[in-house]
Amino acid sequence: MAKDVFAWIGLFLAVVVLAMAVGILTTEMLPNLFGTKRILFVVLLFAYSAYRGFRVYAYFKDKRSDRA
Repeated sequence: MAKDVFAWIGLFLAVVVLAMAVGILTTEMLPNLFGTKRILFVVLLFAYSAYRGFRVYAYFKDKRSDRA
């Protein structure tokens, strides 16, 4: 039960981080962050979101295979 809650929180976090990366990439959300630093930060956010998303996917896939 607790692992399910952590998985859902992880999924929510992945979506929020992904939205933040898109927001930073397409708007002037952080005006002091520009150039290469901005691109690297957005890439880092995308990578973290992908990592969290993959962990949640692997958890639910493993949980589903345990049921069958």
